[in-house]
Amino acid sequence: MSTVNGLSVIRSYNLQEDFIKEQMKKVDRNKQIRITKDGLEGWFAQRLSLLSFVVNMAAIAFCLLSDNKNSSLVGLLMTYALTLNEDILNFMFCYAYVETNMVSYERILNFMEIEP
Repeated sequence: MSTVNGLSVIRSYNLQEDFIKEQMKKVDRNKQIRITKDGLEGWFAQRLSLLSFVVNMAAIAFCLLSDNKNSSLVGLLMTYALTLNEDILNFMFCYAYVETNMVSYERILNFMEIEP
């Protein structure tokens, strides 16, 4: 809204092209950060999937090679091993979401300290 209100000032100083270039730089920077974030999320998901695969193989090997034939323990172990990947991903995304929202909270506190 402030851009629309300041449009007359931008036009009066004949700074339309400078304003457009500055906005394009900001959009480009935003896209660079978003692409990097998406790449890092994919990298993390791949590494987590690999770790989950190793844990699942270890759990399966333990179930097959163990002398203990307690089927309830085997079922519990496999249930937790198979949902490990999804649980860690959900935890990490929820943690990132909370941290992002806390930045907004910190900004509000800083704005409250500014004298009118």
